[in-house]
Amino acid sequence: MLGEGVELFSIPVPPSLSGRRLVDSGIGSRTGMSVIGSERDDVLGTQLTRETPLDEGAVLLVLGSLEQRRKFAALFEAAR
Repeated sequence: MLGEGVELFSIPVPPSLSGRRLVDSGIGSRTGMSVIGSERDDVLGTQLTRETPLDEGAVLLVLGSLEQRRKFAALFEAAR
């Protein structure tokens, strides 16, 4: 845990977000979570921009609460 109720989650990019740009994903606006990095092929990227693509096979590093993580799952992982 990083702070009161804030945790770091590693979340594989779900198919519902694959191919979208970070700005178009709605992760922050719809869940309140903050994407702080992305890992693909053992390469960690932390210089994300609005234009960063969410690639299939990548893992997002995201800060948020457990409730926000559940909301992410309901919005993006259940939509298969």
